[in-house]
Amino acid sequence: MKKIFSILSQYFTWLAFRIYFLISFSKIDYSGFKLKHGRKYILVANHITRWDALLVPTALPISYFSKLIPFSCIAEKKYMKLFPINFFLKYSYNCFSNDITGNKGRKPLEVAKLYLKKYTLVIFPEKRINSKMNKNLSLGIGVIILERDNLNCYLVPVKLEKISFFRFKITFKEPFRHSKFTNDLYPLIKDTMGRVYE
Repeated sequence: MKKIFSILSQYFTWLAFRIYFLISFSKIDYSGFKLKHGRKYILVANHITRWDALLVPTALPISYFSKLIPFSCIAEKKYMKLFPINFFLKYSYNCFSNDITGNKGRKPLEVAKLYLKKYTLVIFPEKRINSKMNKNLSLGIGVIILERDNLNCYLVPVKLEKISFFRFKITFKEPFRHSKFTNDLYPLIKDTMGRVYE
């Protein structure tokens, strides 16, 4: 019953945000993103507003959204308690906290590995809102670990831009996998975010 509620709620959120994108004249480009059977996708985006976890999946066309649903993401602890966004994050999108105390003692990466089996994850390696789009922030490597440990997992770079106060530009780019993983994974997350921002 909980899963059915979550999926129906995500469809409702998709409809609400699509109306918002339409009336705000936001620009959405997903021409670089082609779905292929048998692949698991993680949407990797920069982070410009507190609503990004909802903006990214709802910007997808309904045909893509329906194939990738249900979605989930890692959210900052404060947003898991901030109304009304907490309702969507906790009950609609089954998001989990980036704070260990909010995950019943489990580290966020441990939860992400479990969630990846049944959800399409939306991940923000910048770990904090970066409205000025500073490209020199410290980045988390969790998404690279997920990619490394799942051979059918592909990363989808998603660039979020704010054109005006209410208007966004959201660009989905070509999915990819890194061909080689070494002990130092940081260059790979730098490469991934470089693809997001290019």
